[in-house]
Amino acid sequence: MSYCYSYDGELYQGDFDSPLAAAAEVFVGEPNRETVHVGESVHVPTTDYVSADWIIDDISTRAMDECGEVAEDWLRALSKNAEAKAELEKLVADFIDKHERPTFWNVVNCRQVARTEVEAAGLLAQRQQGGAA
Repeated sequence: MSYCYSYDGELYQGDFDSPLAAAAEVFVGEPNRETVHVGESVHVPTTDYVSADWIIDDISTRAMDECGEVAEDWLRALSKNAEAKAELEKLVADFIDKHERPTFWNVVNCRQVARTEVEAAGLLAQRQQGGAA
Protein backbone atom coordinates (compact mmCIF):
# COMPACT_ATOMS: atom_id res chain seq x y z
CA MET A 1 0.00 0.00 0.00
CA SER A 2 1.13 3.55 -0.63
CA TYR A 3 -0.23 7.01 0.09
CA CYS A 4 -0.68 10.20 -1.85
CA TYR A 5 1.17 12.96 -0.05
CA SER A 6 -0.48 15.71 -2.08
CA TYR A 7 -4.17 16.44 -2.10
CA ASP A 8 -4.63 15.65 -5.80
CA GLY A 9 -4.55 11.85 -5.59
CA GLU A 10 -1.85 11.71 -8.28
CA LEU A 11 1.61 10.86 -6.88
CA TYR A 12 1.88 8.02 -4.41
CA GLN A 13 4.82 6.98 -2.24
CA GLY A 14 5.73 4.58 0.53
CA ASP A 15 5.27 0.86 1.00
CA PHE A 16 2.97 -0.20 3.84
CA ASP A 17 1.17 -3.36 4.92
CA SER A 18 -2.27 -1.77 5.08
CA PRO A 19 -4.23 1.30 3.97
CA LEU A 20 -4.48 2.50 7.57
CA ALA A 21 -0.73 2.21 8.13
CA ALA A 22 -0.11 4.25 4.97
CA ALA A 23 -2.59 6.90 6.10
CA ALA A 24 -1.10 7.03 9.61
CA GLU A 25 2.26 7.99 8.11
CA VAL A 26 0.69 11.13 6.63
CA PHE A 27 -1.48 12.04 9.60
CA VAL A 28 1.46 11.94 12.04
CA GLY A 29 3.28 14.53 9.96
CA GLU A 30 0.19 16.64 9.26
CA PRO A 31 -1.87 17.03 12.45
CA ASN A 32 -4.52 19.19 10.73
CA ARG A 33 -5.13 16.91 7.77
CA GLU A 34 -8.41 14.98 7.89
CA THR A 35 -8.20 12.68 4.85
CA VAL A 36 -5.59 11.05 2.61
CA HIS A 37 -5.75 8.95 -0.55
CA VAL A 38 -4.23 5.46 -0.27
CA GLY A 39 -3.97 2.67 -2.79
CA GLU A 40 -2.58 -0.74 -3.51
CA SER A 41 0.91 -0.67 -5.05
CA VAL A 42 1.35 -2.85 -8.15
CA HIS A 43 4.93 -3.27 -9.30
CA VAL A 44 4.87 -4.12 -13.00
CA PRO A 45 7.72 -6.29 -14.31
CA THR A 46 10.12 -4.52 -16.65
CA THR A 47 9.29 -7.03 -19.38
CA ASP A 48 5.88 -5.34 -19.64
CA TYR A 49 7.66 -2.21 -20.92
CA VAL A 50 9.83 -4.00 -23.49
CA SER A 51 8.59 -4.75 -27.00
CA ALA A 52 10.56 -7.22 -29.11
CA ASP A 53 8.46 -6.12 -32.09
CA TRP A 54 9.69 -2.54 -31.72
CA ILE A 55 13.30 -3.65 -31.28
CA ILE A 56 13.20 -5.92 -34.32
CA ASP A 57 11.40 -3.30 -36.39
CA ASP A 58 13.94 -0.64 -35.45
CA ILE A 59 16.86 -2.90 -36.37
CA SER A 60 15.22 -3.87 -39.67
CA THR A 61 14.50 -0.25 -40.54
CA ARG A 62 18.07 0.81 -39.79
CA ALA A 63 19.45 -2.08 -41.89
CA MET A 64 17.23 -1.15 -44.84
CA ASP A 65 18.18 2.53 -44.47
CA GLU A 66 21.84 1.53 -44.57
CA CYS A 67 21.80 -1.28 -47.12
CA GLY A 68 18.56 -0.93 -49.01
CA GLU A 69 16.27 -3.69 -50.26
CA VAL A 70 18.82 -6.45 -49.71
CA ALA A 71 18.04 -6.20 -45.99
CA GLU A 72 14.26 -6.24 -46.49
CA ASP A 73 13.69 -9.88 -45.51
CA TRP A 74 16.24 -9.92 -42.71
CA LEU A 75 14.65 -10.70 -39.31
CA ARG A 76 11.27 -11.56 -40.89
CA ALA A 77 11.36 -15.11 -39.48
CA LEU A 78 12.49 -13.80 -36.11
CA SER A 79 9.59 -11.35 -36.02
CA LYS A 80 7.18 -14.33 -36.26
CA ASN A 81 8.91 -16.43 -33.57
CA ALA A 82 7.04 -15.82 -30.29
CA GLU A 83 9.50 -17.84 -28.20
CA ALA A 84 12.53 -15.93 -29.54
CA LYS A 85 10.77 -12.58 -29.01
CA ALA A 86 9.98 -13.50 -25.40
CA GLU A 87 13.66 -14.37 -24.93
CA LEU A 88 14.69 -10.99 -26.35
CA GLU A 89 12.24 -9.13 -24.10
CA LYS A 90 13.54 -10.98 -21.04
CA LEU A 91 17.16 -10.29 -22.03
CA VAL A 92 16.51 -6.55 -22.40
CA ALA A 93 14.41 -6.38 -19.21
CA ASP A 94 17.11 -8.19 -17.21
CA PHE A 95 19.72 -5.74 -18.54
CA ILE A 96 17.55 -2.75 -17.57
CA ASP A 97 16.82 -4.19 -14.11
CA LYS A 98 20.54 -4.79 -13.55
CA HIS A 99 21.48 -1.21 -14.39
CA GLU A 100 18.42 0.82 -13.40
CA ARG A 101 15.39 -0.82 -11.84
CA PRO A 102 12.05 0.99 -12.06
CA THR A 103 11.42 3.21 -9.04
CA PHE A 104 7.74 3.67 -9.84
CA TRP A 105 4.61 1.56 -9.72
CA ASN A 106 0.92 1.58 -10.53
CA VAL A 107 -1.62 2.29 -7.83
CA VAL A 108 -5.02 0.56 -7.91
CA ASN A 109 -8.01 0.33 -5.61
CA CYS A 110 -7.51 3.90 -4.43
CA ARG A 111 -9.66 5.21 -1.67
CA GLN A 112 -9.76 8.05 0.78
CA VAL A 113 -9.02 7.28 4.43
CA ALA A 114 -10.25 9.58 7.18
CA ARG A 115 -8.18 10.49 10.22
CA THR A 116 -11.03 9.19 12.41
CA GLU A 117 -10.66 5.72 10.85
CA VAL A 118 -6.94 5.62 11.67
CA GLU A 119 -7.56 6.94 15.18
CA ALA A 120 -10.28 4.32 15.79
CA ALA A 121 -7.79 1.59 14.88
CA GLY A 122 -5.30 3.02 17.41
CA LEU A 123 -2.60 3.45 14.79
CA LEU A 124 -2.24 7.19 15.11
CA ALA A 125 -1.65 7.11 18.87
CA GLN A 126 0.78 4.23 18.41
CA ARG A 127 2.76 6.15 15.76
CA GLN A 128 2.79 9.36 17.78
CA GLN A 129 4.25 7.45 20.73
CA GLY A 130 7.05 6.15 18.53
CA GLY A 131 5.74 2.66 17.77
CA ALA A 132 5.64 1.13 14.33
CA ALA A 133 2.39 1.05 12.41
